[in-house]
Amino acid sequence: MKLKISFNEIKDAIEQASYKHHYLIDKKNHTLIFVSELEDDYEKKLKEVESDDFISFEPRMPDDYFNIIESFVYEIQEEDFELAEKLHKILEQRKPFKHFKEIINPNPELREKWFAHRDKELANEAMNWLCINDIELEDKSFMPKFEIKRVMKESFGIDDYGCIGGGEKEILTSSECPKCKSKEIFEDF
Repeated sequence: MKLKISFNEIKDAIEQASYKHHYLIDKKNHTLIFVSELEDDYEKKLKEVESDDFISFEPRMPDDYFNIIESFVYEIQEEDFELAEKLHKILEQRKPFKHFKEIINPNPELREKWFAHRDKELANEAMNWLCINDIELEDKSFMPKFEIKRVMKESFGIDDYGCIGGGEKEILTSSECPKCKSKEIFEDF
């Protein structure tokens, strides 16, 4: 299914979905729908979207946020091991979110790193959600081309590659075979 919805709308829906705020994709109209518990006709709207014509976003749980914070702590430990240790201890205490904010907020540089990390993690979740639900967005500007380049280089040792299209899907191609290192033109289907 191809949608005109922006990637940021998908990412925001993943982040904000809860048991009080429901986000769904309408498969027939190819739109994003929001149903809030605060609306007067909440129950009626919720019943209307309980069919196979809608794909719902899972509600975010506290563990989802905790996992993102935990991955941030592991990411910064190479840079500042003492800070990472301090944050790790905070995560083991009561009210870890409150204590995490108390350390992050006064430090603008650390706060900026946190938000960049959180956005990257949410973008990864959004891309995974799109793949799992077989959804393609018309605007592909969110696709991380630099990541493809890094993976092609690190995993396969390939510097020269391209894409061919001609239908609904694009196919990644290489000018060098990853197995035999031949520079001849080849196709793999």
